Amino acid sequence: VSVRDEVSRVTELRSTTPEKVRSGICGTLMVAGSIAGKTQTLSIAVYEAVQAGQDDTANFLVILTSVTCIAVLLAAGWLVPGRTPRQT
Repeated sequence: VSVRDEVSRVTELRSTTPEKVRSGICGTLMVAGSIAGKTQTLSIAVYEAVQAGQDDTANFLVILTSVTCIAVLLAAGWLVPGRTPRQT
């Protein structure tokens, strides 16, 4: 995908009206993506590693993501120590 295509796509999305969205004319909104050689999301990196047969790289990225998520959840629990569980 060229930069010109990305610019064209962004311009099209900026001109999107609610009517176009409801009718499905505007196409698919890009939630996660990558610009070749510039950016890459973690999910796409895992997908590309699997497609390229680089299972070790894909496994490492999945483990790294899992450890990071667990650390964030533990940190969030630690930052709010006074909160008590809901009574049922």
